[in-house]
Amino acid sequence: MKKVFAILLLMVIGCLPKTYFNQSFSAPERVPVTKDGYVALPDGENFDGGIILESEGITPKDINIIKVHGTYLVAASGFKNVWAIFPVSGDKAKVKRISLLKENETFSDVQFEVSSKTRCVIMKFNVGEVSRSVYIDRDGDVDEKRCDDD
Repeated sequence: MKKVFAILLLMVIGCLPKTYFNQSFSAPERVPVTKDGYVALPDGENFDGGIILESEGITPKDINIIKVHGTYLVAASGFKNVWAIFPVSGDKAKVKRISLLKENETFSDVQFEVSSKTRCVIMKFNVGEVSRSVYIDRDGDVDEKRCDDD
């Protein structure tokens, strides 16, 4: 009897409609940074931002973060770089520095937006009085004019 029930249950489950879940983007967020350099992600996880903060030479109150196809992009007012964080396995990740500015410049008014293209985000920011925007893809590659969706 149990075997028959199990077989029927498997048949019913196999007939249910299927859908695909693709987390292409997370919503752009501004998240807090703790005094010891940990960054609290919107999903409740956190990561040690020590390498990034040490390289930037500042510990901001919060940072801007967005997830694009599994890669986190991180920037903050006062930063000199954008950072791509690529989860590798378990609790390990690779970090890539994305340099957009001259040596003595820093970002202000940083914002990430989801692009209409499927592989990129738009980063808007100011450098001094000049407003700029760039497209950044999941590999951390930057284009100032467009997102290549190939």
